[in-house]
Amino acid sequence: MFADVPLFADEADLQAIRAFVREVDAAVGLNRERGALMGFDFHLTPEGPRLIEINTNAGGAMLAVRTIEAVAAEGATAAFEAKVVETFRSEWEAAGRPGGALRGVAILDHDPSAQFLFPEFLLYAELFERQGWSSVIAAPEDLRFDGERLFVRGEPVELVYNRWTDFALETPDAAPLRAAWEAGKVALTPNPRIHAALADKRRLIALSETSPLVPRTVLITPENAAGLWAERKRWFFKPAVGYGSRGAYRGEKLTTSKWAEILADSKAWIAQAFVPPPERWFKRGAEHVHLRFDVRAIAYAGEVQLFFARLYQGQTTNLRTPGGGFAAILSVPPGCCSTAEATCP
Repeated sequence: MFADVPLFADEADLQAIRAFVREVDAAVGLNRERGALMGFDFHLTPEGPRLIEINTNAGGAMLAVRTIEAVAAEGATAAFEAKVVETFRSEWEAAGRPGGALRGVAILDHDPSAQFLFPEFLLYAELFERQGWSSVIAAPEDLRFDGERLFVRGEPVELVYNRWTDFALETPDAAPLRAAWEAGKVALTPNPRIHAALADKRRLIALSETSPLVPRTVLITPENAAGLWAERKRWFFKPAVGYGSRGAYRGEKLTTSKWAEILADSKAWIAQAFVPPPERWFKRGAEHVHLRFDVRAIAYAGEVQLFFARLYQGQTTNLRTPGGGFAAILSVPPGCCSTAEATCP
């Protein structure tokens, strides 16, 4: 789960990401709830960072900050936790303080104890308890709404931290939560409105037309399908409401049968210009190790709260690669990542 080495990143790249996050927040115009712990994932290139996707259920921050504390910055964990607490308090206030005083918080996911990042849920629960907020880790089927209060296994909650991937709350298990949220009886973060505004991959289409940090992105249609197939090696294909690289395909590995399934799918798909993941090289004993990586920025209300990296082998981030996992990002002066200047630390 934790990488053997940190990642060095050009400060200019990190500043470009910060500016991009601010611009997106301003452009989207979410005036109240902004979505706790939003994730902006980037590949670093010689031309600068390139956005791969935006996630409303981004995981890893509470674990990754421990790597930063361990290798670079004493007090990093406490500082980030303070930001997390303020984020959730702000989301509760923006939702109109449902239920009066914030007393109960639920961390929600499908079969949470079976999730790979369940240890992170425990860290959030412990943090919330320290604020005097009763916290519970729950599955959707644990919820009940009586028209006035949302209950988790009989206990009322005023705020739900949603890590579940039913982004639109469309499944039957989501009915109590959707009813409570639509009635204004619970603060839900992130919620379907936030996902639609930021994380639906169709939003990348407009962003790619206005920002150099976003690779060209197009909606797959009958009119452009033949051209996309002919140049498929240049593209990465993703479902508009997918997550965690599930159902995403590198064009050069796409089969004719899978392409036919994509075109026949009633749900929207997008094609994004392929930006290869960068690599982190290091030595482990006598072995030379090459791992791919991406950079995740955790943000709230247009401000980056935390940077960390995920090192891996294979096609997607997996947190199962020996030597890979969450990694601290250490900022270095512009140019130091590509030169051997004596002035570089």
